[in-house]
Amino acid sequence: GAWRNLGRGTSGGFASRMAGAGVLVGVVSVSFFVGAAVTLITSMAEFDIATMPETYPPSAMFWAHYAGWAVAAAAGLMLLAQWPAWSGSKWGLLRRLHFLLFALATAFLAVMLWQWRVIGAPVV
Repeated sequence: GAWRNLGRGTSGGFASRMAGAGVLVGVVSVSFFVGAAVTLITSMAEFDIATMPETYPPSAMFWAHYAGWAVAAAAGLMLLAQWPAWSGSKWGLLRRLHFLLFALATAFLAVMLWQWRVIGAPVV
């Protein structure tokens, strides 16, 4: 939705910029996690049990772990950014609901990453 507002020169004020920053952080962290997960999957395609003591865990596993923590932090930030989005951002109802849905989906992803022990367990 940011492409629609590009070049309009209108600003919804400080609250709108804060909520927009929360959206940006959420999109970047989720994209970083998806990239780390794809890298991890491709690195595990070359997995060989004979070389496991020397090569395990792959560095992609650490990247996925840290990217998962970034997703959890972004989910918290996006949930905190709901207050400025709903109180004084001058956003329309659909934009606010879309932001709420994205924040809840990111929080659900963080809970699932904890459940799957991507972020809840040490990488050994």
